Amino acid sequence: MNNIITTNDEESPLAPFRVKDSASADWVLSKIAAIDAEKALIQAQAEQRIKELDADRERLLFRFSGELEAFARAEAEKRRRKTITLLHGSLSLRTSPARLTIADIQDAITTAKAILPEAVSTVEKLDTTAYRKYAESKLHETGEILPGCEITEASETFSIQTGSKRKSDAGSDGGQEDE
Repeated sequence: MNNIITTNDEESPLAPFRVKDSASADWVLSKIAAIDAEKALIQAQAEQRIKELDADRERLLFRFSGELEAFARAEAEKRRRKTITLLHGSLSLRTSPARLTIADIQDAITTAKAILPEAVSTVEKLDTTAYRKYAESKLHETGEILPGCEITEASETFSIQTGSKRKSDAGSDGGQEDE
């Protein structure tokens, strides 16, 4: 049996909520802002707890890593295996062969230019701001669109911004639009 009561009367207390004026729109925004604030609080609490757990982990590693390595070396010698698998993880010894690394890039480039020039490359980079300004001036003067450019048509976007600006929104456009 269906116990849902429906009505067609918009003024009835059973009618669904509708955004019909400033007050009702602001009510919806207040609900969204409350959710955003609660999310920010939970995020901050979670970040703090993660920092605490990371600190606990680092303390354990600082305190026991030497002993764990000594244990792993002794067990590896007995078992003739370099990985010791335990219930909550594994301890591994890995031998890395000696190898040559580039320690000073500038010295290496200078030397390579003299003895192995094909090892040195020059990377071209476009100053997009300067090129765009030049292309805009050409477009206004002659109507010409320079190669590599295109005209993006004007558009309008819709965004919802609540009263609180969260730290996580700093990297996005955050709904900031020209009015």
